[in-house]
Amino acid sequence: MKNNYIYKKIYASIIFILILFIEIGTILPSIHSRLFENPELILQDNFLYKEMLFEVYGKVNTIVFPYEIIRNNQQVVRRRDGWLSIPQADCDTLSQQHGLLELSDFCKKRNVNFLYCNYPAQAGNDQKLLEQGIYSFCDRRADRLLKFLEEKGIEYIDFRDELKVSGLTDEEIFYKTDHHWTTEAGFFAARRILEKCNKDMGYTFACDLLEEDKFVYTKYKNCWIGEIGKYVSRTWAEVLDDFVLIEPKYKTRLTLTIPDYATYNRNGDFSDLINKDIYKKEGDIYNSRSWHYSYLFSNWGYGEIDNMLIENGDHILLVYDSFSLVVAPFMALASDKVILWDMRENTDSIYEYIDHNDVNIVVVAYTEGSSIAKEEMFNFR
Repeated sequence: MKNNYIYKKIYASIIFILILFIEIGTILPSIHSRLFENPELILQDNFLYKEMLFEVYGKVNTIVFPYEIIRNNQQVVRRRDGWLSIPQADCDTLSQQHGLLELSDFCKKRNVNFLYCNYPAQAGNDQKLLEQGIYSFCDRRADRLLKFLEEKGIEYIDFRDELKVSGLTDEEIFYKTDHHWTTEAGFFAARRILEKCNKDMGYTFACDLLEEDKFVYTKYKNCWIGEIGKYVSRTWAEVLDDFVLIEPKYKTRLTLTIPDYATYNRNGDFSDLINKDIYKKEGDIYNSRSWHYSYLFSNWGYGEIDNMLIENGDHILLVYDSFSLVVAPFMALASDKVILWDMRENTDSIYEYIDHNDVNIVVVAYTEGSSIAKEEMFNFR
């Protein structure tokens, strides 16, 4: 306990001295030249080396708090395998169960199929955190919800099980510094979802278009830091992530329509759904957007991906979180239309939408990480 106190005092002193030294050298000349301006704005404009100071902060924390750090009440844990994870609290999932059952029954009455997809959390099996004496309840929450769906006869896919037999390694499924899953995992999930729709629901999605040898894989090595890593600094994370860009070899023609953000509308091939400018900022890890969001650019309250090469096919309403940004584009390659609906930003009634639009199947796909605990994301009315 005494040693921890000494470390914290040393840490605070180092940070204070660095800030004082840098700011004296950069702010005073500006104050002299802008004597009558707002001093607060001067400080903001001239606070140089912020990234360097943040990395010093992270480096010191690797000594004081090497395996766990709490910043703004957010707990980040370095697992024994070196990956960064955010533990999740437990919840009863009663509202979630009710929302899914009600939507499933509604779809059944309208001859619309329904499927729930459980995406695994980046924390993986919660045992990996429990080994360090830290409790996380991602798996418990998912088990509780899926057991209910099983009892009610509601179709679901548990991607924890699917990924175990996918042939993908841990490094190919999750990032080490980001809570999202990889493009490889998203590509696998897209194919698996459509295969289940074909096998168990009688659809005819063109799953042959999602065979691995029909795609080009471009790997960027040690090129970006994820949202968890940015939160605690590169020096505390002690690792950068790889990224795999996946694109089809064959001819494609897709449109992406985002009614509320017309500047993001696209009409072209598959590559037009990807913001490749993010990759050009290699090395600019703090100011670059998360590379995960290169696919489809961002989360949208509502959007549509139309495959112009498939006509009179089935329409999928995908109620999604950000994990599906690397799932939906691949699903669109083998289907007529994928409709994107994010409950966090779109509070319209899904029930009314189904009644007034051409929808053949509703897929609710949430991660057992943060999404499964958000009751508002299950309020589909």
